[in-house]
Amino acid sequence: MASSAFDHSAVNALNLDSRRAHMNAFFMHLGLWDSAKVAKTREKCVEMFCQLLDQRGHTSVNQEYFEYQVDALIWYNILKRGKVLTEATKWPWSETTPEIVDSTTEASPVYREWLSRKSEVNGDGDRVPTPPRQVVLSDELEMLDPEVGRRIFCRL
Repeated sequence: MASSAFDHSAVNALNLDSRRAHMNAFFMHLGLWDSAKVAKTREKCVEMFCQLLDQRGHTSVNQEYFEYQVDALIWYNILKRGKVLTEATKWPWSETTPEIVDSTTEASPVYREWLSRKSEVNGDGDRVPTPPRQVVLSDELEMLDPEVGRRIFCRL
């Protein structure tokens, strides 16, 4: 299988640059690399994951956790759409998951900005709903809910 050409264990899964470089190389190896499609998939996965976090009531999450989970979503969706998602090509770092809240690391600015767009704070502190940035999705995305371990299908 194609994944045998890559030693996923040699990658520090918690290092954003290392993980993403490996993902790009793996997508290229499988003939799935298209920077525009990966960027669009990333945008959709960020939106979907922010919605899930918000539904779960999270007001802040660790940046490392946020980016790790978005990368896992991208991996899954790119491989699934490329029809090469198998047991051998599944997310290789599921045993290495950062903590959702870690006071020693910074909170995700992406999620914080998403929440800010979603709701504004009045002078008296009341939250007034406003819609987040609109992302038009033509395809259904799928993800594994990290908290309950089941698949979620979203059409945003």
